[in-house]
Amino acid sequence: MFKENFEKLTNVINTEMSNLEDAFSTYRKFSQGLANLEDIKEANNKTGQAFLATNIALIAASPAGSLLIPTISKTAKNYGMNIVPESVKKEFNI
Repeated sequence: MFKENFEKLTNVINTEMSNLEDAFSTYRKFSQGLANLEDIKEANNKTGQAFLATNIALIAASPAGSLLIPTISKTAKNYGMNIVPESVKKEFNI
């Protein structure tokens, strides 16, 4: 169970790191006048998703992580919030 969760976390981290690289590239382009506000909105979304993934990764690293993530996701959904990034949903089949 632990090894499986660790592999899933590794995949999530790799996905989010790639998204952060894209976001920072967009920020650099914007500072040079090569990106527009829509690009910045997308970069901000990717950055926010990466921060959410970091929080979820910390929860998933706990022994009961595989039980907590779906519970937290469903509870947040009941309140109209989406706190689990797509990369985590994909890896943990939420």
